[in-house]
Amino acid sequence: MQNAWGVPFEGVELIDSDGRRALAYLAALERSGHYPTLPQLEAYVAKPHRSSNSPFGVSALSMLQVFRGVDEALVDYLLRLDWVTFSPDGVKLTSLGRAIHTAADREERTGEESTDVVLDRDDPVVLAKLFRELGEVGEALLVDPYFRIDHLMSVLQATEVNRILTSRKVSNADINALAIALGTLGSDARQVEVKVADRSLHDRHVIGVDGTVLLLGASLNGVGTVTSVVVKMADSAEAIAANCELMWDRADPLEPIAPTIREGQQPDAGT
Repeated sequence: MQNAWGVPFEGVELIDSDGRRALAYLAALERSGHYPTLPQLEAYVAKPHRSSNSPFGVSALSMLQVFRGVDEALVDYLLRLDWVTFSPDGVKLTSLGRAIHTAADREERTGEESTDVVLDRDDPVVLAKLFRELGEVGEALLVDPYFRIDHLMSVLQATEVNRILTSRKVSNADINALAIALGTLGSDARQVEVKVADRSLHDRHVIGVDGTVLLLGASLNGVGTVTSVVVKMADSAEAIAANCELMWDRADPLEPIAPTIREGQQPDAGT
């Protein structure tokens, strides 16, 4: 593989330790349904541990634990990272602090970081891996603001998704093509209900009827062109599912467009 200048990537560090630290921090917080501000992220990456010689571990848990050190008081450390705040009632956790506690506690109890599935753009079977993950959810709602006809048949054949929510972020031509595709499936095909939300639809999720909630790092049409992940949500799953159902209720149904036969034209055999 080569970069834009034709220089091989072999032997070149694609991401440094600060980049890995930032991504792991963001991933751990995202699994808790929290998104830090830029100053909060910069504060952590600049000095994540109390002790200046604390090693950086691969696990998000080791990164999230509070390390005892000699160069920074515990209270100063918690305040610097915006994990606690002072109030007239005493010291309280900030929303970021609560997310950190939730992420660290969950990973310590369940090792949830292992539930993330990386979808490498250079993997020749990356789409098969994606649909394996979607298929394991069972009956579900697929929320993808850029869903088009490209993956409709794969969804119907490889998953039990029975509802799809796309959005006006795709063109009218794409929406019409999807309606025509639905109208040409035939009675033998598994039926799926499709709705179109407005352009405010952003995130991509799979909401299973059994309570499973997956976060998709990229739209289906982006898998294979960018590296992304599939994350099984835990603490924020219920809130995400409720919000997706609300968006589904507010969206416009996409009515299938049945193929028409011109006067004098004979239908194909079997139709």
